[in-house]
Amino acid sequence: MESNFDIESQMDAILETEPKLLVIVDTQADFMMSKGALYVPNSEELIGTLNTMAFELDPIEFPYVLMTFDTHHEDTYPGSEEAKQFPIHCIEGTPGHANVVNVELFHEDIEIYGIQKPVFDMWADGVDDRDEYIQNVANDGIHRVRIVGVASDYCVKWAIAGFLDRGFAVEVSRSLTRGIMRDIDTTVNEDFEGCNVLVVD
Repeated sequence: MESNFDIESQMDAILETEPKLLVIVDTQADFMMSKGALYVPNSEELIGTLNTMAFELDPIEFPYVLMTFDTHHEDTYPGSEEAKQFPIHCIEGTPGHANVVNVELFHEDIEIYGIQKPVFDMWADGVDDRDEYIQNVANDGIHRVRIVGVASDYCVKWAIAGFLDRGFAVEVSRSLTRGIMRDIDTTVNEDFEGCNVLVVD
């Protein structure tokens, strides 16, 4: 007869290998380069690690990767809600909008999908094809996501909230996120107490 410890160990192993959607939030030069227009403190140190992660990512564990990109325009940004808090950033077509993660490093069997979002919240109106994509992922039997990127107290936070609302279990990486005012542990403790969110290394 197996002990409870053995059963719990097996469940942990199943959860670790259960296929997941990897969500990479706003890994763009304006956020992650120290000279970027809206640099997230200490995020430049993640660039090499994120690219190593991309190269080593197991397509069995992570068959899908969703990347979000903060996307603004010079003529409309000044009148936006974000302009009340932050300087202009991530203007489409500029170096600051560029992704610092090399997508060519991912295994060819991993399906990569990108969405451009005009606001903090990737679930806001105006983000094309997002809901259809997420539904397709769920239909493929994937109900767990792991989230990395910036910023933990803004766009990462909104990503977490939206996936929870859609019934996904959420893991968020402590070592691969950075925040503007709050790190991911603080954000999860303050905003998602009692929710199905796990902070992992």
